[in-house]
Amino acid sequence: PQNDRRLLLSSLTEDYKGDILANIIYPILYADFDDEFKLIVIEQLSESKSSLAIEPFEYLIKVSENEDIINACKLGLKKLKIAGASIDKANEYFKSVVKDYEPAQFYTTIPDGNGNQALFVSRVNSQKQYCFQAVVVNDVHGIVDCFGFFNISETEINRIINKFNSTEGKYKVFPEYIKTRINNAVELSIKNKNPLPYEFVCWNMLTKDIKPLDKSVKEIIELIMPKEEFSTDEILEVLTKDYTLRWFIKSEENKKLKEFLHLLYSQDTLNAEFVTEKFNEYLSFVFDEETTQVWKNKLYNLIYLLLTNYAPKDAIKFYSVLNNDDLFRTFKSVVMQRSVFSNFVILKENQKESLMTVNIFKKKNNNSSEYDSKKLDKIIDFLRKKWINE
Repeated sequence: PQNDRRLLLSSLTEDYKGDILANIIYPILYADFDDEFKLIVIEQLSESKSSLAIEPFEYLIKVSENEDIINACKLGLKKLKIAGASIDKANEYFKSVVKDYEPAQFYTTIPDGNGNQALFVSRVNSQKQYCFQAVVVNDVHGIVDCFGFFNISETEINRIINKFNSTEGKYKVFPEYIKTRINNAVELSIKNKNPLPYEFVCWNMLTKDIKPLDKSVKEIIELIMPKEEFSTDEILEVLTKDYTLRWFIKSEENKKLKEFLHLLYSQDTLNAEFVTEKFNEYLSFVFDEETTQVWKNKLYNLIYLLLTNYAPKDAIKFYSVLNNDDLFRTFKSVVMQRSVFSNFVILKENQKESLMTVNIFKKKNNNSSEYDSKKLDKIIDFLRKKWINE
């Protein structure tokens, strides 16, 4: 309750000062609290003389739409600067927090079709107790989710990571790669004015003392990868491996894809010539300049993970896709085919669930879906024969 929040904050400011107080209360500025309460926290942090307040103040200046919040943060930064606060001092503080925990296991999954990638961070102390952080980043939206554990065993960490391994596949990476992905995702969140999850703000100190890669993933790939020529069949073969099988676009994420799905559904019957013609027409619409760049970045990310996990042959093939217009068009066609087919399957599954809900609640009107089940079956069967069975 609001009154209790203020009472607790008042108690904390009486009991703690400086960096200790700031470390307790600065995450509030990232959380979903009312602006009035945040203004009180900003005031306390401004008087704390703590360098830990600089980053959240700068964050709010970029993302807040409340002028009072922005002005309070700007004033707070001036006070902190006069008091000698700096980002370097903040980083030194965070390093002292994790100094007894050495970097341990760092893993990631391959980004899925929606651009979500799970990052796993662990640090261990001399008693073999682990701190663990899992972050989900998205190549469009930024930081999506986070959770963590304090002082758990290696067995427990492996159990958590292996749960992801059973469905996503895990790839061992350098800590610097994880730091780079987190930094990029934070920048995206700020650019999109998406709030950073509170749990991420708290657990992210596990990577505060880790430096990012000295070059971008793309720059690293461009420096070290050889350019080789491959046939379309060789590229189609590597695209059927587990790396990219889940790479497809959801219709709600792409207006032109949704439009194409509606066009196919609106036809009384489908024929191969019509579908091919419209598919080729919509391919460039679905993969506009922005979407194309997102998928190229996804490929660079995949290539990096394959190289660092001893799959150079496949990495070279994927790199050839980025350097050959015809092969890249083949890649886009495969992704779009999967997207069209998968979205119709999703519509079918949603339609089934909708009918089940109707039956459970015994509603008289069974027309709970705008899609006809038999028509969806026909479209799915047609696409399966055209794109999969062939």
